[in-house]
Amino acid sequence: MVILVALEGWMGEREWRRGLNGDAVTMGVFRAALSGSVVAMIEETLFRGVLFSGLRPAVGVVGAVVLPSLLYSAVHFLRRPEVPDAMTWFSGFETLLGMLRGLGAWDRLVPAFGTLFLLGVLFGLSRSREGSLYFSLGLHAALVFSGKMRGILTQAGDGAQQGGDLNSGWLAFAMTVTGVVIYSVVGRCRSGDRMGQNRPFREVDP
Repeated sequence: MVILVALEGWMGEREWRRGLNGDAVTMGVFRAALSGSVVAMIEETLFRGVLFSGLRPAVGVVGAVVLPSLLYSAVHFLRRPEVPDAMTWFSGFETLLGMLRGLGAWDRLVPAFGTLFLLGVLFGLSRSREGSLYFSLGLHAALVFSGKMRGILTQAGDGAQQGGDLNSGWLAFAMTVTGVVIYSVVGRCRSGDRMGQNRPFREVDP
């Protein structure tokens, strides 16, 4: 995240927020930490806890990583439903359709949908490889915290070409792809090391 924000600053997308003071930063850190902890706990328990564990026996590890990641990405684009003027038998369907219209906003979906999907894949891979939610919880909370702090400490630069949403740019997408690749490579190396350590010792006649 530090590298990403530094690149945004170098490209003119972000600049230090004007008028910052110590009280605002302190309160921002507290709120960002609270938000990151709560969001990570809820989303990881649902997507990488309940859904991953429930789907894995039926669709395997790949399906249990991919399917919750697709749903995880999609829910971020649901529109906030409008309150109907009058409640009828079809009010629920109208509300649902209104929420789903957010998935048709292609200018918001690309590349943000891919970025969030790959983050879900990263969380799912860690859930499968580590055997617990601890790593995905910590990583998810750290990303939310960093994104909130980015909004507190910086603002859109004069030469900004994209919106303020961290997930909406191609730079974030490229960084997420890099993160998934690095974690996959490191995971294979760790798996190989564990296999080597567990290999039974055999004496070889010189």
